[in-house]
Amino acid sequence: MPTYEYKCQVCFTKFEISGNFETLLLLKPVCPNCKGNKVKKLISIPFVHFKGGGFYSTDKNESNK
Repeated sequence: MPTYEYKCQVCFTKFEISGNFETLLLLKPVCPNCKGNKVKKLISIPFVHFKGGGFYSTDKNESNK
């Protein structure tokens, strides 16, 4: 599930919310610190985690044996 980062425009607290895009469009994020609804979505670098083999050129390939 993607994580979106927000910053409160009142108390300047940064916080994250996990959820799908449709849910976040319907629900307005609320600051966990001051409970204000004046928040701005931040542009952040997405985190990608690859599991398993075959993602790096240094991984051993079964066909190269």
